[in-house]
Amino acid sequence: MFQLNKKTIALIIIVVIAVAGIGAGAAMYKPTKVTVKKATAVVKSRENPPVSGWISSPGASTPGPQTATIGVNTNGTELVSVSVNITIKDDDGQHTQTDGGSDPDTVTIKIGNDTFDLTTDKTSGMVSQAKEYGADKVSMFGKNISVQVIGKTFGGGKHPTGPGGIVPIIFLVYIDQGAAYSVEIKYTYNDYGGSR
Repeated sequence: MFQLNKKTIALIIIVVIAVAGIGAGAAMYKPTKVTVKKATAVVKSRENPPVSGWISSPGASTPGPQTATIGVNTNGTELVSVSVNITIKDDDGQHTQTDGGSDPDTVTIKIGNDTFDLTTDKTSGMVSQAKEYGADKVSMFGKNISVQVIGKTFGGGKHPTGPGGIVPIIFLVYIDQGAAYSVEIKYTYNDYGGSR
């Protein structure tokens, strides 16, 4: 029969007690909770370069697009505000031949789900409008800010006058060529320290 001496028995008892103590200590160990600090947003701004162009009237001598879409891809950035400045002019310097006396022009503007009309002034031949959309409105833009300029009605139908500017030339009629547009888009967004 196998017999153990007192030293061996004492050593076995010490090992058993040590293993039991380690097991009990491990069972009672609770790792400290790691709290992740939420990133703090910094509001930053971006300005899209002004976009200009021309929309043609249906009767233009040189047909062209009758609508224009200006878009800014924000890649789903958390927008804080959006500012849009629009200018409509009856003449852009290249379409003067039949624009004289042809005001007013009316165009429809669509910014997100906001739609309104702009009509050029009879004297200056232009109109400007600034629109601001705060935090309560920016959800309508989604991942892109989109502005549409759509021709609605154009001036024209007036007769040019002969020498001295008094007698109208009955067999000639001004046909409005269209309208020039310029759109500026600025926006602010929350930056959390990412790549944007």
